[in-house]
Amino acid sequence: FARHRDVARMTRLRLEQDLKLTLFPKQAERDSSPTVTAVRVPEGWTWQELDKNLRANGVVLGGSWGQLQGHIFRIGHMGKQADPTLVMGALDQ
Repeated sequence: FARHRDVARMTRLRLEQDLKLTLFPKQAERDSSPTVTAVRVPEGWTWQELDKNLRANGVVLGGSWGQLQGHIFRIGHMGKQADPTLVMGALDQ
């Protein structure tokens, strides 16, 4: 549990501070799961463009569905994916 929580915090800090992306919900630490982080698709991108670009660089993230489809994507950090090196490597792409 601690590993998932720690990787979630690290992921969210990197997304907000370094990559200047907006988390969903905005108060991620209070309202989000320790096993997945949801992020708003950056302005100027569509989810389809972002997904295609990331996959071309070997990074596969989850989209969303329903009212959030095309507006947010998800980064999983649970199980074997709760590895700081793996998650930070993906964010470097």
